[in-house]
Amino acid sequence: MKVTDHIKNSSSPLISFEITPPNEGTLEDAMNKVSKLAPYEPPFIDVTYHPVEQVIKRTNEGLEEVIQRKYPGTRTICSTMQRENKIDAVPHILCRGFSWNETHDLLNEIKFDGIENILVIQGDDKGYERPLHFSDKTFEHPSDLIPEIRKTFGDSFCIGVAGYPEKHRASPNSRTDLEFLKIKVDSGADYIVTQMFYNNKFYFKFVDRCRKAGINVPIIPGITVLSKKEHTTDHPDTFDIDIPYALSSKVDKATPEDAKKLGIEWGTKQVDELIRGEVPSAHFYVFSGIKSATMVIDNLNIKKNHPLLANSAPSAITS
Repeated sequence: MKVTDHIKNSSSPLISFEITPPNEGTLEDAMNKVSKLAPYEPPFIDVTYHPVEQVIKRTNEGLEEVIQRKYPGTRTICSTMQRENKIDAVPHILCRGFSWNETHDLLNEIKFDGIENILVIQGDDKGYERPLHFSDKTFEHPSDLIPEIRKTFGDSFCIGVAGYPEKHRASPNSRTDLEFLKIKVDSGADYIVTQMFYNNKFYFKFVDRCRKAGINVPIIPGITVLSKKEHTTDHPDTFDIDIPYALSSKVDKATPEDAKKLGIEWGTKQVDELIRGEVPSAHFYVFSGIKSATMVIDNLNIKKNHPLLANSAPSAITS
């Protein structure tokens, strides 16, 4: 089923996840993670895509340039998850580093697998650079690639795109960033998933600005539960986001174990408030571990089609 149909057919906010393929692991490694998430009945799970990268590693002989890849790949995980776990998969489709011929072949394959959802993103510019044939068509932005997908595959895929409540780092200002987002939606995107944020005011203001700009597709909030002390500095640098002082000041003074507890407490209040705000889905980025995210869900006692059974008081993460 398409993501937009899951949202339309649900009487309450959904719970969904995004996972990353392992670094040259096994299919069992990847599916163990899916099996841990399956009891929370997510209607869909995103699976990120990562091109091959050239990285420098220190060996006994000194520094060595090696090729690093995620394995098993995104398509393998997505097709296995849909077939065995009956969870709709959302593979990420990257613009950078791939020709249209390669993307076209991948889309044909995942369509054959019965996959109906994709998230089209620009992708990082640090991927493994390789020469493309001069005649290969390439795309730099989702707003360029999405029309080609629609032209070739029609409505076979429900297409998601990324949105940035605190502005994409490459945009000169939030107004320009919103204009770029509208172009992506007007090009054929069906829904938006946001970059992570720790202050809900950014999300609610972002949704309001989108609606005023004529962007009327579902906007799903992306959530990451802070689980390490270093996240207060790593996340702002990596994702260009703000960590509220009310959270960072406590985490910085805490032990590693207490910092994790503070992150879960904050995440619980944050998701509580988002669900009370009737978001389409609370979308958790789980990265390498899932325990912090599932503890937040357990704290709220969220169940499918009956999302909020906890006796928690309304939170104040938007302050």
